[in-house]
Amino acid sequence: MHTDIFYGLTVMTLAVIIIVYLIKTWQIKIQAGKEQAYQKMSEELLALQRNTSEHQKQILQELQDLNNRMKNVEKILREVE
Repeated sequence: MHTDIFYGLTVMTLAVIIIVYLIKTWQIKIQAGKEQAYQKMSEELLALQRNTSEHQKQILQELQDLNNRMKNVEKILREVE
């Protein structure tokens, strides 16, 4: 009788240990997947930030060119008056 209880408790203990191990493994896999997703988003954001910075520089250059042209037009208009 006592051996049956001992074996039953041993089997239950092993089952609990295996279940806990599987749960921990599952949590680690989920965490790794999240970290990969965050890494990918971070890389995409960095690329987007670089792209935005390049566009801002291009727009600034175009605005400076436009400003210079407007100054030239104003100068010509003053000379015509």
